[in-house]
Amino acid sequence: MCVLADTAIDFLRLLAIGYDEISRDEHFASSPNVDCDADEPRVHPNRQFQEWVATTFSVDIPRTALEIIKHPAQMGDVDSPDVFCRWVERSDE
Repeated sequence: MCVLADTAIDFLRLLAIGYDEISRDEHFASSPNVDCDADEPRVHPNRQFQEWVATTFSVDIPRTALEIIKHPAQMGDVDSPDVFCRWVERSDE
């Protein structure tokens, strides 16, 4: 529960990394599929999408989400520096 990207291009870069879901902040420091069990299905990055994002916007595709997400946070994280998380926590009062 945090701001995932500051710009639309950064959001595209985040999607291009290739995570199967972008909702578990404990995975943000790892590349996709790093901690999958052998019997789990693996979602592989879409190389064509990565190339399109990189060439269209002259940007790199980061290895991990932490290169884009500045302040990963979860619900209940009242001390988070993330503005969205603080707003949600304040509106819960």
